[in-house]
Amino acid sequence: MPVFVKFCRFIFKIKGWKLVRSEAADSETLSRCVMIAAPHTTNWDAIYTIACFDMMGINWRFTLKKEWLKPPFG
Repeated sequence: MPVFVKFCRFIFKIKGWKLVRSEAADSETLSRCVMIAAPHTTNWDAIYTIACFDMMGINWRFTLKKEWLKPPFG
């Protein structure tokens, strides 16, 4: 597990968040869906989302807004 994902899980837990899984969310359903973490009020939402997706065993990808692609970030 990458260090960043471990960091995300750590922050998720110390902030008191809990992951509650639905009985309807089986692995076949999750492999054919789009999940969106919203609303984005801060950049910390991404940390919680990455931790959540990793704990659910979901391969995740995300998009970045154009401001993150300008120096010094990219």
